[in-house]
Amino acid sequence: MRVASAVEDREYRPFAYIRDNYPQYLFTLDPLLQRRDGVRHLNLADFMADGGELLAP
Repeated sequence: MRVASAVEDREYRPFAYIRDNYPQYLFTLDPLLQRRDGVRHLNLADFMADGGELLAP
């Protein structure tokens, strides 16, 4: 389980260096989605199947 935590930290770490107010998205193929430190985690396959719209109502 520690390996998964290290991978997760590696994926989210670069967002900590971005200091703007734009929405931040992490696209992966993982079915387990989450939000961490304001970064939305989205499944890429679902995103593309739904038309690729980030500003859905």
